[in-house]
Amino acid sequence: MSLRREWVALDKRAIRIPKMKSGPEFDLLLSEHIVKVLQRALNLGDLLYSKAPWLLPTPSTNDHRTDIAR
Repeated sequence: MSLRREWVALDKRAIRIPKMKSGPEFDLLLSEHIVKVLQRALNLGDLLYSKAPWLLPTPSTNDHRTDIAR
């Protein structure tokens, strides 16, 4: 699944997954450790890919978009 930065709510220690074909929206609760890891990932993403909508962007190989890291 592609995780968008806008879904991340570190202050609530959750990632809000929107309604999908397979079911309703839900909150993925995060441990304190994962919150710290995600904060570092967001900071690094801001430096490397400031316009990317993804939580873990990488350079695309086919055009100038960014793709989710798998």
